[in-house]
Amino acid sequence: MEDHKDISNDAAAESVPHQCESYLAQWKRAVADYENLQKDLLRERSQMRVSSIYTAAATFLPVYDNFLMAFAHAPSESPEQVQQWITGIEHIKNQFAAALRELGLEEIPCTGAVDTRLHEVIGSEPKEGAAEDTIARCVQPGYRIGETVVRVAKVMVVKQTT
Repeated sequence: MEDHKDISNDAAAESVPHQCESYLAQWKRAVADYENLQKDLLRERSQMRVSSIYTAAATFLPVYDNFLMAFAHAPSESPEQVQQWITGIEHIKNQFAAALRELGLEEIPCTGAVDTRLHEVIGSEPKEGAAEDTIARCVQPGYRIGETVVRVAKVMVVKQTT
């Protein structure tokens, strides 16, 4: 009877290292799964942040555009009081632009060659000394968050008249 107990103890002793290896492998898989979950959550949070900023920007950019247009048409020759008011409004415009930058919005540059991913050509005009089919001027600024374009810039391109 004693021999029978020794055999079962020997079998149990031999299976312990295999069980340990199995538990270690399962633990490593669980750790890897957890690390992957953390990476997925971080990526999702980042995407949600960009999406939220994109939505807010799409709401505020038309207001900002109107503000810029109104400011561009401010009277240049006006009484001192009006000039002081215009200066105050310019500070608000700068604060608005800083808030957009703080959210991560970058204005798309409107110089050089047209990039169809960033610019929408809405017309052409002559421009002395400029190369054909380059950007003549920006009609409406475009914005992006990192590589995500919120709104393309609307531009006029150079077409020389002959």
